[in-house]
Amino acid sequence: IIGATYTGNRGAAAMLVSTVEKLRAVLPDNTEFHVLSLYREKPDTARERGVRIVSLTAVKLLGIMPMLCLLYSLFSRVGFIRKLLLRYSPLETVASADVFLDLSGISFVDGRGITLLYNICCLLPGLLLGVPVFKMSQAMGPFQGKLNRWAALKLLPRLRCIYSRGPVTTEHLRNLGLWNLEEAADLAFLLDEGQDIPSAEESQEKPALTIGIAPSQVLLNQCDKTDVDYIGAMIRAV
Repeated sequence: IIGATYTGNRGAAAMLVSTVEKLRAVLPDNTEFHVLSLYREKPDTARERGVRIVSLTAVKLLGIMPMLCLLYSLFSRVGFIRKLLLRYSPLETVASADVFLDLSGISFVDGRGITLLYNICCLLPGLLLGVPVFKMSQAMGPFQGKLNRWAALKLLPRLRCIYSRGPVTTEHLRNLGLWNLEEAADLAFLLDEGQDIPSAEESQEKPALTIGIAPSQVLLNQCDKTDVDYIGAMIRAV
């Protein structure tokens, strides 16, 4: 699995947790999930049994990994070179995988600059090593930018399946001439967590209205950079 982590973006973490939970329910008990993570993190082993975190920082993903994957694809039949390359744990992880899942919430979108390189490098390990690649439910497109359109046409047709997160993404992919896709909702909606709101009978007071507040970690980070009191603003809003 690539493109999502247990730390950092909470939405990505929700997609990762729900993916592991749902696949674990239908796959053999000895199935292993290897998460290529931009961060050095360790999941709760009691909760995330069978999950192995493999560090793949941005520098490794954008520079080292594509080069080693290319070398492996060229020299995998040469025994001593193969063994030498497989000593690099991210490469060994992908080379031994049965399926390669990209959980990026959004990718190959015009105008996102260097992010396009990240989107490309997320797919290259699976494609270069011949592992079936699935782009899990995410927003993609439009593909009007020359560089983004070129990259999408080079890589996306080679994927086993692309799950488009809604009709707009589906239309963008169809306009690109792609048919290796299915439409699917955000993976986070599969998350089996949280507690039910108490019923009126269970509550001492019967609330006329229940309001949920979802603060944004991304917005908090931006506010911190500009000395905006995001927490205070949220409190005043409530």
